[in-house]
Amino acid sequence: MSQAFSDLSMFDWVVIGAQTETRQEGGLVPAFSPPFEWVARLVAQAREASCRVHLKPNLVNGNPGMKLPDEYPA
Repeated sequence: MSQAFSDLSMFDWVVIGAQTETRQEGGLVPAFSPPFEWVARLVAQAREASCRVHLKPNLVNGNPGMKLPDEYPA
């Protein structure tokens, strides 16, 4: 699996979420969730770089009750 990013050491906090469906001036923008594997790799990279991680609740569509990292910077 390829890496999501090459270096996260410059960050203290990583926030990952999905795009919810919105109606904008140009029309409807569909909902989009990144692939689970990409999210999992990014979380692993953040942990390796000692970053705190917050996964937005909109990532759990179809998986209610799933426990997500909910960390905030110190």
